[in-house]
Amino acid sequence: MVELSPATTIETQSYRSDIFFKSPSERIVLREHRFTHDEGPAHELIDIHADYWTFAIAHLEKGQVSIRTPRGDIKSLEGPTAIFLPRFSVVEFILKSGTVHWCYLLSTGPTPVLSPKVPSAFKISHLDDAMNLIKGPSTQLVDWICSRKNESLSIEKNNHPHIVSTRVKQLIDLRFREAQDLSPIFTELGFSSSAASRLFKRTYGLSPVQYRNQLRIMQAGTDLIFGAESVEKAHLGVGLEDPSYFYQRFREHMNTTPARFRISQESEAQAPMVL
Repeated sequence: MVELSPATTIETQSYRSDIFFKSPSERIVLREHRFTHDEGPAHELIDIHADYWTFAIAHLEKGQVSIRTPRGDIKSLEGPTAIFLPRFSVVEFILKSGTVHWCYLLSTGPTPVLSPKVPSAFKISHLDDAMNLIKGPSTQLVDWICSRKNESLSIEKNNHPHIVSTRVKQLIDLRFREAQDLSPIFTELGFSSSAASRLFKRTYGLSPVQYRNQLRIMQAGTDLIFGAESVEKAHLGVGLEDPSYFYQRFREHMNTTPARFRISQESEAQAPMVL
């Protein structure tokens, strides 16, 4: 990388993220994720992604990071691994205590048209080659992802899919920035909130309200990384009007404050790009 130091570093008890500029719509993140679980040797995590896509790579030890497949099986991801997460991905990870070093591209640009439509994992030969794809021209990375589509493993969290739960998710994904409750969505689909919530949780492991809350927090964090004018603009932009509620939920999910995530537009303008 040309840049000798990151544009910003986010340090918490559970992770450290060094964030580098690549382009106005792209960030490169080096992340050291430290998993410690008091309740046992492994921890299940439902990972939610909002209106952005990610390509991540890591060298994973056996049993360190596993996923639950759409059929409900648990599969360990081992060795040099790449993960592609399109917009609004839901993935269930089973994480063993320890440390994982990730490098990933975070993009708010258009999703590659021919890429997998669901969260997917790939075996890769060499971590350095994949790192060069992340640092290089985005067209090369997109071509690589699309060319490996038929070799990918689907890692989408969608146990017992039901047309109502998938439709509820689609409507939440479209409207999660709106400051209103979810009852109009359930009414539109002709289901009671209790019935729709039960089906949604059976599919995705979260209630519709929990899902939307996580979407909002993840999107607000991304907006801050990409130069939101202020923390207030970030939480109002995802439909959270109560600042104290936003701060509480942000700290709960991110283990730090929203202000720590914010990269100012002035800093972005002054920072050299990663090449």
